[in-house]
Amino acid sequence: MEKLDDEDVRLLMEAVTAVVSDEVAPAKRQWKNQRTGHYGELRATSAFAGPNELRCKRLRIVNHAGTRESKSVYTMCDMPPDGWRLVPSDFAPPPKPKS
Repeated sequence: MEKLDDEDVRLLMEAVTAVVSDEVAPAKRQWKNQRTGHYGELRATSAFAGPNELRCKRLRIVNHAGTRESKSVYTMCDMPPDGWRLVPSDFAPPPKPKS
């Protein structure tokens, strides 16, 4: 994030809003700033009911800025009237064991 400028962050946040607002999960969005060459991909990997039946999603973000790459996973929930917000990761159900 330290290499992203204001326009990069604006494009990233627009992509976050679009992917978590998508009614379908998994969902995917990309962003790219033509001026800086920075870009990223976002995936809402799963949707689930959080505390008090809040609509929640797991969000995986991969950003590229120059030679740097960052990968992060977040939990976001729709918290009316404020909209989608980052929440503690323990809102998410535990991962299913691989068989």
